[in-house]
Amino acid sequence: MAPADLLRGIARRAGCHLFSDSDDIIYANRSFLAIHTGTAGKRTFHLRRKADVVDVFSGKTAGEGITGFNETIDIIHTEGVRFGAPSSAPQARKAFGLQLDTRSPRRCPRPAPCF
Repeated sequence: MAPADLLRGIARRAGCHLFSDSDDIIYANRSFLAIHTGTAGKRTFHLRRKADVVDVFSGKTAGEGITGFNETIDIIHTEGVRFGAPSSAPQARKAFGLQLDTRSPRRCPRPAPCF
């Protein structure tokens, strides 16, 4: 399998949009961006166009009309944001079958690590 940085370089040269330069798993579409991390740390995300960015789990707005944002994420963790009005976060959680973890308003329960 080719290294992630090589694939990113090929994609960048081909004119593909890259949401992040990290070696994380990223899923994105017109309305949603999710990331699953392998390491902890600060991530910078680049959007295709200006958008209102809302955290799917907490409903907090990361920014309005922005083209990028930063997020510090724990190791082996999943985060998700929705592009749209803050009031759309509860509907997004329901649409994706997500439940808000009341023990920690910013995080969903962490799955057990795989070995």
